[in-house]
Amino acid sequence: MVIIGITGASASGKSLLAKNVIKGFDSDQVVMMSEDGYYKDQRNLSKAQRNLTNYDHPDAMDHELMAQHIAALIAGQSIELPVYSFYEHLCEPQTITMNPCKVLVVQGILLFTQERLRSLFNLRIFMDVPLDVCLIRRLERDVNERGRDLKSVLAQYQATVRPGFFKHEASCEESSMAHLSGQFAGILTVNVDENLIPALEKDLRGLSDHGMAVTLNESMDSVDDANHQTVWLDLTCRDKPGIMREVSNVFVAQGVSVQSLDTEVVSASMSGGDMFVAGAQLLVTKDFDMESLQQALEGLSDDLMVDLALADEE
Repeated sequence: MVIIGITGASASGKSLLAKNVIKGFDSDQVVMMSEDGYYKDQRNLSKAQRNLTNYDHPDAMDHELMAQHIAALIAGQSIELPVYSFYEHLCEPQTITMNPCKVLVVQGILLFTQERLRSLFNLRIFMDVPLDVCLIRRLERDVNERGRDLKSVLAQYQATVRPGFFKHEASCEESSMAHLSGQFAGILTVNVDENLIPALEKDLRGLSDHGMAVTLNESMDSVDDANHQTVWLDLTCRDKPGIMREVSNVFVAQGVSVQSLDTEVVSASMSGGDMFVAGAQLLVTKDFDMESLQQALEGLSDDLMVDLALADEE
């Protein structure tokens, strides 16, 4: 089973992305699980007391049950998916039977705060959407779909939703993702069953319609150590939109497998601009042309500086 986790701020478009991913598969191959169904039941509290609960804190969720349910699906067992009422802030008495499948898409605001859940996901996606856009969407959704009034939605947003995002969710962005020129860029390694690769590739490439450029490359998971070597790369240049994508395209064209990647943008006070800095661990063949890789990278920008070194030379 391939498990995709999608998180981000409230009303950032998690459900929409999850539904679009699902469209790329046959209905019997994929199901969606929402973290919303795993809010803890509070029948011991009055409605007024339930309205005061901080629903943007991990303690409001039964993540243990959620992890157990995902583990059961992985083991080929069916589960009873809980149903939650946002108006009453209670779990409904009925449940929905969910059967094992090939692809499970899980979405929610606090998924990545839980180590046990993070370890279950083959692919983790963080929705980076401006909070003012999220607030507008949340207002429309909660008033029109969840029976809330404008005053209560705004009060909850100011009291718990926005603070909760910065405290719990924003810190869960992938460490291998860099915030470059207002955009996120990076390299992710995903383990996927071979027969699901075409469908996943189609869906990922479809994200270009939403402003996301995706380059796919098969990584070398199992290699002959006698024929491969590790290379350390350090790269610095002036930050510009798309620089990470350009670097990734060079890696693909040169047949390089990226084992790890760290990126950041630092302020260069003397030059008055921001600098893009990257460090990567690469896996290449013993006869790999290091000079060709260096020339290709340096050709991306006049001010780009790159240093390549074999691991055994460190």
